[in-house]
Amino acid sequence: MLQVSKPGNSRHFVRRYVLTLGAAARATGRGRFLCYPRVAMNILLVEDSEEVSCITVEYLHELGHQVVAVPDAEKAIEQLKETRFNAVMTDIRLPGMSGIELARALVKDYPNLPIVIASGYGALNADFLLGNKSRTVLMLPKPYDLPALERTLAEAAAITLRV
Repeated sequence: MLQVSKPGNSRHFVRRYVLTLGAAARATGRGRFLCYPRVAMNILLVEDSEEVSCITVEYLHELGHQVVAVPDAEKAIEQLKETRFNAVMTDIRLPGMSGIELARALVKDYPNLPIVIASGYGALNADFLLGNKSRTVLMLPKPYDLPALERTLAEAAAITLRV
C-alpha cells in the first residue's frame, strides 16, 4: 500500500507500508493484518557462521537496509559504542558470550533498541529466555526466508517508532 500526502502540503512525503501478520494472527492462523512503515534501518548482525552471515547480509541489503556484521557478542558491544544502530540481530549460539547474554545486556544498556534473536531451536519465547518481559526483543525461527525476515524487521521498525 502506498500513502502519499496531498501536493502543496509543506510536509509532502511518500511512505511505503509493509503488510504483515501480527503475532496473534500468526499464532492463531487468523487474518489480522498489521501495517508497519517500511524504513531503511542500520542493523548490527551478530553471527559466527560465515555462510549464514553472508546470506543474511545479502537479504538485509535486498530489503534496503545497511548492515554491519560481527562474529561475536564482544565485538557487537564495541560496535554499539561506536555506531548508532536501529536494531541488532543475533544468533543464540555464539563463541564467548551467547546471544541470550548479549540480548540481556542490550535490554539493560539500550532499553529502546530492537533486538531480533534468530534461533534454530524453533519458536522460543523471548520472555522465558531473558527471564523478564521485554517489549524490544523479537524471535525469528531458523531457517528463515526473506519474507519472514522482512516481517520481523518491520515489527522491529515499529518498536523504534513507538519509542
